[in-house]
Amino acid sequence: MHLENGKLPQDILKPIRGGGQLYTKAARDWNAMCKDMAKDGIVIETVSRGYRPYSVQLAMWVKRWQRRPNNRKPVVTKVWNQEMWYLRVGESPSAVPGTSPHGWGCAQDINHRNKKLFNWMCNNAPKYNYWLQADKDSKYREDWHWHWLAPDVE
Repeated sequence: MHLENGKLPQDILKPIRGGGQLYTKAARDWNAMCKDMAKDGIVIETVSRGYRPYSVQLAMWVKRWQRRPNNRKPVVTKVWNQEMWYLRVGESPSAVPGTSPHGWGCAQDINHRNKKLFNWMCNNAPKYNYWLQADKDSKYREDWHWHWLAPDVE
């Protein structure tokens, strides 16, 4: 079966605690993590729906990025369709449409401002194959973005 980012068939997506859907195995691990989190008195607070269809990725891109330079400091750019795009003032970055881990059903965003939840995730999420996404130099990280990475992906 050929799969495309943001165009996954419904039968490989499963509901998750906190709302939304993830890829079957990612959902299994997410739900187990949330169940154990609740035992510790923590309630999951999500700020996304997990799986992100291509149409949603595209709408997010158009809202957050523009083709001309602006007054944003620092300047944040990405290339898409062989064109330079500039992050709009007041917006947070998003992935180029069709490249988001959300499009594979393998990422979920949490309310990272809830320090009790964030600390629990930092200390426990790797046991469930969830990792805080950061760039290779850790200069930029998205404290809300938790990416499922497991050795048993088929």
